[in-house]
Amino acid sequence: MKRTALYLLITVYIALTLGCAKSDSFLKTHDYNSDGQVTKEEYNRTFDTMDANGNGLLDDEELTNVLSGH
Repeated sequence: MKRTALYLLITVYIALTLGCAKSDSFLKTHDYNSDGQVTKEEYNRTFDTMDANGNGLLDDEELTNVLSGH
């Protein structure tokens, strides 16, 4: 539960930093099946995309890459 909350916090922070502050922009980015909702599985898919080395953690390099648009 705490890990999921941390992932959500990181995703929201990144979304706000990248200019996805509006909920519709956030949904377009993270709603992979376009049903108007972001499920836990879709959220985890977003995290997995950011976790380039697949270790289940976001390190400084991975966050820097996400924030710089790489």
